[in-house]
Amino acid sequence: MKPWKWLVFLSAGCYLLSLIIVGIVPNPGANAHAETYGYECVFAGWLGFFSGRPELGIAWAANPAYLVLLALSLPRVKLRIHPAIGLIPFLLSLMSFGITVMVSDAEGGGVTPVHLGEGAYLWMLSLFLFAPVLVLKRKD
Repeated sequence: MKPWKWLVFLSAGCYLLSLIIVGIVPNPGANAHAETYGYECVFAGWLGFFSGRPELGIAWAANPAYLVLLALSLPRVKLRIHPAIGLIPFLLSLMSFGITVMVSDAEGGGVTPVHLGEGAYLWMLSLFLFAPVLVLKRKD
């Protein structure tokens, strides 16, 4: 099997695993009990564009960018795109380091201090692993 295919499988596996692992964790002593799993981040992350916190939406935008590039990396797809495009999902995901609070009470305006969990780092790893795929595929 070609090296870029291994990277695609490894990247997709890490991405899928990150969906069932905690992505955002309340800080200790934050009076919050709920952790946010990766799949919850994917389903609700687009709301970040409307929350006044653009880093939430920009980080979430790495998901559709990754999925489109993942589809373009399939062996039968012959579309030629610039290999540097593979970095876009990873670069967008770096905005998640700006997530320090989550809205905990929408009506009262309360926020909970949070930090990234293991799932978020696994998600970023999956996007990082995918970055060289288009370069390696082009050489093929």
